[in-house]
Amino acid sequence: MIAKQVQYLRSNVGFSLVELAVTLAVLSILTAIVAPNFFQLLVRKEMDSAQRNIAVAINKAKTIARTQSTTVTVSRLADGSGVSISSGVLAQAQIFPIKDASVVFRDSGGVTMNPAAFTFDALGKVTPLTGGEIEIMSSRDSSGKVKLIEITNGFGHIKLDERDATS
Repeated sequence: MIAKQVQYLRSNVGFSLVELAVTLAVLSILTAIVAPNFFQLLVRKEMDSAQRNIAVAINKAKTIARTQSTTVTVSRLADGSGVSISSGVLAQAQIFPIKDASVVFRDSGGVTMNPAAFTFDALGKVTPLTGGEIEIMSSRDSSGKVKLIEITNGFGHIKLDERDATS
């Protein structure tokens, strides 16, 4: 009797082919639902990081201008892949790159600036005095949103924002 029970247990060890197929089907469906959302989350976090890095560059430029009593320029890199800050007191320009995104400088009227730069004087005032915005876009972001850094007035106050790419 015991030998038959042991033999029965040995023959029913593991999963049947149907159980494995159902499990794989459920996992495949869940992966198909979750993977795009996870990928989009990573892209959004990269965009948030890029926005914060450029805000840090602007604040650093303003601080250097005020503490060193000089002018400091925040400019768009030629390929649009970030910003740099430069002045006479810095040994070399400091680069703030961003990954998989592009940067556009606009004046307060929404017109693309050329040259693409904001300059802080020794008092921390920004030129152009009306301020403007820096727009950060990613080709990998399918949400239709762009990140903004608004420079709101002559003193270079910044505001981080987000809006639809079409507006």
